[in-house]
This record gives sequence, structure tokens and C-alpha cells, in this order.
Amino acid sequence: MIQKQLHSLSLLVIAVVACCLLILQPYPVLHDYPEWMYQGFLVGELLVGNNASVNESFALVSYPVPNAISQLAMGLLNLSFPPVLAGQIWLAVYFVFATLLWRCITRSDGFPQGGAINLILTLTITLGSGFWNGYINFQFGVLFFSLYLYLSNGTQRFPVVQVFVFSLLIFLSHAAVYAALVVLVCVQRYRSAERWRYLTAMLPSLLLLAWYTLIKLASGVAVSEQMTLVKWIQYKTYTVAKQGPFHNFILPNGESLLTHFDWLYVIGFGMNFLIVLLLLCWASTIVWHFTRSRGWRDYIGRGESPVPILVTVGFLMSGFLVAGQNSFGVVNLGERFLVVAIVLLLVFFQCPKLLRRIWTILAAVSAVYLMVATVLLIGYAEESYSVARSANEKDLEKYVDDIYASSRHKYFNHRLFIYSDRGGELVKLQPGLLPIDLATSIVVPRLPVDNGSN
Repeated sequence: MIQKQLHSLSLLVIAVVACCLLILQPYPVLHDYPEWMYQGFLVGELLVGNNASVNESFALVSYPVPNAISQLAMGLLNLSFPPVLAGQIWLAVYFVFATLLWRCITRSDGFPQGGAINLILTLTITLGSGFWNGYINFQFGVLFFSLYLYLSNGTQRFPVVQVFVFSLLIFLSHAAVYAALVVLVCVQRYRSAERWRYLTAMLPSLLLLAWYTLIKLASGVAVSEQMTLVKWIQYKTYTVAKQGPFHNFILPNGESLLTHFDWLYVIGFGMNFLIVLLLLCWASTIVWHFTRSRGWRDYIGRGESPVPILVTVGFLMSGFLVAGQNSFGVVNLGERFLVVAIVLLLVFFQCPKLLRRIWTILAAVSAVYLMVATVLLIGYAEESYSVARSANEKDLEKYVDDIYASSRHKYFNHRLFIYSDRGGELVKLQPGLLPIDLATSIVVPRLPVDNGSN
């Protein structure tokens, strides 16, 4: 019975968050998401070609970009719907996709504790740190990758055409998730008699990746930056803790939502760092089983060897440990590797009972907090328009630094209203043009756009 209730709690928290973001706000407030909506609007206008000011200021890139699926999808939706509605529809697709996918995975016979895993996946992945940061392309990439895992688990003759489709979908979503797919497919199928057919199915997306990589290297993108050992340990520990279920939201004036509730912030802070210990303990048990046990009683693969999954997890964790704060032009690339590794652990390995219970309790408590916090955010979107517009016209980086300088709560923060000027413009029937702020885009500026400082 408790597992059924946990499934219901997962559905409830998704429904509340979706209602607040899609219905009770003028546009979805998710840090980067208004910027992606704005770029989707530009894609739609460029595809139609009737907007002279957009055509003079922007152009579509001539090379593939592995962070483009949402701009493409919202661009096509913009052909039939207003910009904000297009963004709301795409986000609604995300909610429905994630809800159905986790429910299908955790309802299988391998999950006697499926309700608990469903809730953990909902809080860690669907509504995790990447979601509130507005990393919508990456979030879809994780879902596509998880769907591939679900469909191919235990299937020795997985259709080659589906590998081709998933490789393109995941490439267009995010390069970090695509790298995980390439490793997994190669290790899964290297003994297969049809391994060359699978490689051929992956070849188009591999060529697209090579093309994109050459373009980025030619542009002089930084590979990574050096960090001292102490800073590296702090950064990596905090990155793991960010995957915990507690999130602190920053209001337009720079104040924390929990400014007057320090005790609640401290509890959430501690809960997230407890996740670090939990994941370390779980990883230790997996390593112990790998080196000492042949039974693998905790492995949930339907007749599939754990070796491909373990190799892929090892690859992802290596990427997590090596990646800096900005690698190949991607912020927090290591965090993306870590999230995919956590999905693999949750989908294929049964968490030890004590650790799972602790994690489930943390997720259940956080689900209640998250629903209340999301409701309390209603009404701030319109108020933040002038603040965000001023920040973008002057110095966005300085504005962000000032927010953190004035906030008493400096960790696990999400600046949901940082791009509210984009959202505010898109609400209008004729949005004003703004400069593009996220570089990994299929839209590039053709001419300098006057942002108020020129």
C-alpha cells in the first residue's frame, strides 16, 4: 500500500508544479527556460521569414548543435501558436513524458519498491536541479536515454532503426547524454553478430558530433580550467549535493524565499549533503558486489549482463571527476554526467533497504516543501520584468554577483526570474528583440542588437 501512495505523491507533486508554472504564471519561470522560449520564437520567425527585423538581426547556424531539440520544437510550435503558449506546450510535454516514463519503468517486476524509486526519480530528475535551472534540452536528453534503457533492457535483438532514431534524438538534446549512449551501445553490442549494423546506425550522429566538435575547436572554446585540490573537492561535493531534493529559490529583489525561515534552510542544506553520504555508501556496495559477489542479486537488468551498465557508469563518473566548472563551453558539464549516472543506478540497481528508506523519506518531505514553495512563487514574474531588463541592459554578471552578495542563503539557489525580460517580451503580441545570451544555440546574431548600452 505504501508504494501505491508514493506513486500518488509523485503524480501530485508533478501536477502542483505543472499547474503553478503553466497556468498560474504568465510564462514558465525556470532560469534559462524563458531564454530558450525566446530563441524558439526566433527560430519560428526565421523559418517563416516574414519578420524583417528578426531576419536582419539573426540567422540559423549552418552546422549541427547538440543542444537544439527544444529550440527546434518550440520554433515549429511557434508556427501555429503564440510564443508563450508554444513554450507552455513544450514544458507540458516534458511533464507528461517524464511522469509516464518513470511510472512504466518502476511498475515493472524488477521494482518491488517501485513507488519509492518513482518518487526519487521525480524529485531527483524530473524536478531536479537541472529542471529548475531551465536545462530543458538536457532534461529531454535524459528522458530519451531512459526510454532507450527501458525499451532495450533484456532485448538481445533491439531494432537497429531504433538505435538510429535514439542516437539522433539524444545528440540533438545534449552531448553529455549522447556520449553515455555511444558507450552503452558499443559495450552492449560489441559481441553481437550485427555489431556493424549498430555502428552504421550510430554513424550519422557520430559524424554530426565530429562536425560540431571541429567547429567549436576552431572557434577557440576552452577545454577546461585548472582547480586546486581543495577547490576541486569542494566543487565536486557540492555538485553531488545539488542532486538532493532541496531547492532554495531567489526572489527578484535578491532575497531568498526562506529569508525568514533559517531553520528550514538549514534542514534542507543538511538533507542535500546527506544525499552525498547515501550515494557514496550505495556506490561502495556496488563496487563490493562487483569484486566479491557473483550473484548480483541487486541488479535489475532483465537477463542483461551488468557489465555494459557498469562500464557506462564508470565512464560517466570519470567525466564527472575530470570536468571543470566550464568545459568545452558547457557550464557544469560534470553535473550532467553525474545525473545520467544516477539514472543508471536507480533504474538498474536496487538500493540497499536502509539507504532507500532514508532517501525516500527525504524525497517525501521535500515533495511537500517543493509544492508549497512553488505556490509561493506565484505573482513574482511580472514584478521581476524591470529588474531583469535592467540587468541585461547593463551587466548581467554583476547583477548575479550582487544577488549572491545580498543573500544570506548562498547554496542550492535557483535564480528563476533572471530572464523574466524574455518572458515579459514574449507575452506581448509583438515581442521586442533582445540579444541572445546562451551560446549553445542554433540561432546566432547576424548584426549587433542594441541592448541599451550601445
